[in-house]
Amino acid sequence: MKRLKILGLVVGGLALVVVVVLVLAFTPAVQTWAVRKAGAGQPGRTIEVSRVDAGLSAAAVSDFRFTQDGMIVTVKGVSAKYSAWDYLKSGRINAANVDVQDLVVDMRNVTSAATPATAKNPAPQSSATAAKPTPFDGLLKQLQLPFDVNVGTVAVKGRALLPNDQTVGFNLKAARIETGQRGNLEWTVDFADTKVGAALKTLRTTGTLGVHIAPDRRIDLIEIEGNAAAVGPKIPDDQFRLNLKAEQPAFDWKSYGFQEFSEFLNYAQDKMLVRVEPQGETGLLVHLGPEFHPPAVPEPAPEPVVDEEQPEEDEPQPLVAGQPTARSPKPKRSPRKKATDGDGDAPPSRPRRAPRKKPAE
Repeated sequence: MKRLKILGLVVGGLALVVVVVLVLAFTPAVQTWAVRKAGAGQPGRTIEVSRVDAGLSAAAVSDFRFTQDGMIVTVKGVSAKYSAWDYLKSGRINAANVDVQDLVVDMRNVTSAATPATAKNPAPQSSATAAKPTPFDGLLKQLQLPFDVNVGTVAVKGRALLPNDQTVGFNLKAARIETGQRGNLEWTVDFADTKVGAALKTLRTTGTLGVHIAPDRRIDLIEIEGNAAAVGPKIPDDQFRLNLKAEQPAFDWKSYGFQEFSEFLNYAQDKMLVRVEPQGETGLLVHLGPEFHPPAVPEPAPEPVVDEEQPEEDEPQPLVAGQPTARSPKPKRSPRKKATDGDGDAPPSRPRRAPRKKPAE
């Protein structure tokens, strides 16, 4: 019994310590101290924050200030509503909304981050270890998220302070950034240069950015539609329109009901889109089918040669009075009239002559 009591006390003590640690971890004062402590040990970097309050479903940060190499980033407030359980369970970032207020990026006093030793004595790069240039595979080849995301709305409003008295104000709004869906980002950016004699005084641009995230977390579509208007001494008072689309669609034959890729090729061959030729070792060799190589158009028949000499046509024979024609009937002969004497009687007929007899030899 004593051993069980001791074991129970140990387990209860550990559970109590865990509960206390969890309670302290979700206490705003402890979280604020932890953030300040994390940034205190980095040389050349400072982190200041007024309050940090993060839980399992929401977080809020007030008066955040970050400084490094002369760049100063300040945020009035950041608030977000999310589900930490989704990230712990399936590694998915699920946030209902994210709101960033009064973001200011001051880059007027930015210095180089390279150390003096590195700047003075750069390491020589040997030709043997030089990286070989890789072929260009497109703008979207390497754009892939490390985890699934589902963000309802995002709002960011702030400005950037640039050298030479230049400022940039921006307002960004995003909606439906989700894996497997298409999301939209709307922007409004205003640039101003107060320097005397500046070639570009002001610039204002508005537009939308469409992003599609494939089920495998690849960004396979970026579509930009925007307008811009600039003001300057030598710039015409015209608006510019920008339309840009970059797409790298992915094809999954299984989503169309095919179990294997060869089954899809056989279907395409039945539709005469491709011609599949089996190979002994390499697999299948695919050629374009008859649909992409239609039969040659037959040559037109030669035009008949027209003879310049016109054939003579048989015309009807002209009819002339008193002249016989080829088709006129022959005239009938009238019988001879017997001669008569003065009294009207017919003359006596001549006696017939008796034939001569041949002399006997």
